[in-house]
Amino acid sequence: MNLRLYTLLGMVAVLAIPAVAQDRPLRRPPVVESASPIGVYLGAKGGIVASSPRRVFPSIIIGSSTTGSGEISSAQYGQVGTGNRFGVELTIPFSERVALTTELGMLTWVTRFAANPSTGRPASRFDVQSFNVTGGIMVNLLNDTSAYRDAGLRTVYLVGGIDIGAGHIANRFESLAVDSATSLVHTADGSFTSSDPFRNLVALRFGAGTRYALSTHFELQGEVAYDYALNSVFSRDVIPDNDFAVDNFMFRVGLGYRF
Repeated sequence: MNLRLYTLLGMVAVLAIPAVAQDRPLRRPPVVESASPIGVYLGAKGGIVASSPRRVFPSIIIGSSTTGSGEISSAQYGQVGTGNRFGVELTIPFSERVALTTELGMLTWVTRFAANPSTGRPASRFDVQSFNVTGGIMVNLLNDTSAYRDAGLRTVYLVGGIDIGAGHIANRFESLAVDSATSLVHTADGSFTSSDPFRNLVALRFGAGTRYALSTHFELQGEVAYDYALNSVFSRDVIPDNDFAVDNFMFRVGLGYRF
């Protein structure tokens, strides 16, 4: 009798085990969210542009003046001017080390020229604003894949490419002048009324930067870059025999999202 009872209780216990197991589901390990080291990056960046003139600025007529400004040698009188640049950047990685990078943005560059006391030519400045398109290749010198799961330094990179002034937006030439009637110093300024005098500037881009993760997907970026102009500012069809050019050094910061 006891043997039969023990056997019956054992069978009941065996049959009950699956039911107990169903009531207690297995726990899965926690999912750690992570951005991808080869994920697309989309961000905005902006900052300061220091512009350095090269060669000779042409003689132009300012406002109602009947005489030209006279040619200005950048080597003798050129000074660095400060402008700005803002843009939207898209980076598409090919691998953890190499990526294609593109940018659409607005560039404002400023060149300054010191006065020439011997001729009486006053100090002046020339501002130009353009819409720019940039394309290039980014190479990561450092790519810490462990930082894609949390905050921390992710990449240190070099970048090279082509920067193209795709469209002229605005320009302004400003110079100090002395009123012949009152002998008072005033500012004379003027602008080219069309984009005809300007060429689509093309420059070689060299740069370096770093990206630091603020969280899993958001990255803070810092970058320095140098644009070396390959062509002159003015069209030779409008201003013949002029090779005035401008190089730009940029320091910018940005914020972006890593998918």
